[in-house]
Amino acid sequence: MKLSFKLKLTLLLFSALITVFIAQVIIVNHYTEKFAIEYENTEMKEYIELCQKIYFSELQLNNEKQLDIELEHFYFQVRDEKNDILYSSPKIKKNNLDNIKIKEQPENSYFFNDVINDALFRFYIEKKIVDNKFYKFIYFISSKEYHNFIKKINALFLVIFTITIIILFVISNLFVNRALMPIDKIINDVNKINIKTLSGRIENIQSNDLLDKLTTTFNFMIERLEISFNRINRFFSDFSHEIKNPLAVIKNGIELIQKSNKLSEDEYNILNRLSEEVEAVQRMTNELLFLAKADADSVKLNFSKIKLKELTAFSEDIGKIMCEEKQIKFSIETQDLDKELEIDEHKIKQVIINLLNNAVEYTNQNGLIRLTFKIEGDKFIFTITDNGCGIAQEQIPLVFDRFYRCDKTRSREKHHFGLGLSIVKMIIDLHNGTINLDSELNKGATVKFTIPIKH
Repeated sequence: MKLSFKLKLTLLLFSALITVFIAQVIIVNHYTEKFAIEYENTEMKEYIELCQKIYFSELQLNNEKQLDIELEHFYFQVRDEKNDILYSSPKIKKNNLDNIKIKEQPENSYFFNDVINDALFRFYIEKKIVDNKFYKFIYFISSKEYHNFIKKINALFLVIFTITIIILFVISNLFVNRALMPIDKIINDVNKINIKTLSGRIENIQSNDLLDKLTTTFNFMIERLEISFNRINRFFSDFSHEIKNPLAVIKNGIELIQKSNKLSEDEYNILNRLSEEVEAVQRMTNELLFLAKADADSVKLNFSKIKLKELTAFSEDIGKIMCEEKQIKFSIETQDLDKELEIDEHKIKQVIINLLNNAVEYTNQNGLIRLTFKIEGDKFIFTITDNGCGIAQEQIPLVFDRFYRCDKTRSREKHHFGLGLSIVKMIIDLHNGTINLDSELNKGATVKFTIPIKH
């Protein structure tokens, strides 16, 4: 799955924050354990000093040694230089820990850990010579309390870690959203600008950095595009207007010459061919003029009410006339005939004629063309289906482009300039509708457009 840039940035920032947090947790955990050990070591040293004082005081008084100041998990023992036990606290005897083995080390005082009866203990050994006698003071504690403390700390860290992950992800997401907000605004402003709104500009981001430069560059580019487009559009519009009259004069001149009885058959055929070419150029000029006006947003639709049965009757008459010459079968399916549409009647009829003309053009003799009219909710749906030569899948996305022709040789012979479907789409767009083409090569094509029934 491809991740979006915003999500990637969020995860990157989140990972960085989590890494820092984990490092802090490890450091804190390490020093917590170190502090706990140092605390116990200090406590053991202080406690053994107290035990020693009491032990020697009782020796001087020749009392039986009854050291009972030890805490619940603390143990105290005294041995001589032969490692014979001179004294063991009552709790050592109670738990049968008298004869535990002590790890010998050369230092006069040292710590070590050892396992006794599957339980971990921490030992502190201190060697002393008092009144020329050697004493080895052994003090040890159960590490159970220490491990319980560490477990509590780790559990606390786990809870904090889980909560922190959620908080850091939210913070990362908020930070990234805030950081990318100006870019989102630029994207929204750019998306609002199209061929009809080239006068729009991107609002400057007052940030005095790259974003400010980016918006300025975009606005400068859009300004140049607007100037270029207006020049091109003006050229097409002016050209279409200016060429109309010369073409009309040529057409009338050809017709006038054709009426003369002095022409040979070859001369008449040549003039007839010239007349067809002039008519084709006139059609192309009108189509270009319409597209130029539509691009300039100067095409105004003349909405009027028409019943579906009227539009159906018109389509049936036109369809039969077009299909009759090639002996193509023609049928219409319709419903809701009495419902009204609020459309530009002339332009929707032009759409139906263009679609019918294409279907007839690319359907073989004895083929089939079917029209479907229906209303669903507040939408009018028109469908035209044929079983002609069809269109290759790779060409379908291009058929509504201007001057695109699927079969260029055939289109040239029939004086098709690849503007018909562009005009169809433009009219449907002006009606706030949609149009789709579905086709398979050598199996036919289906064109469907949907427009609102009310303006």
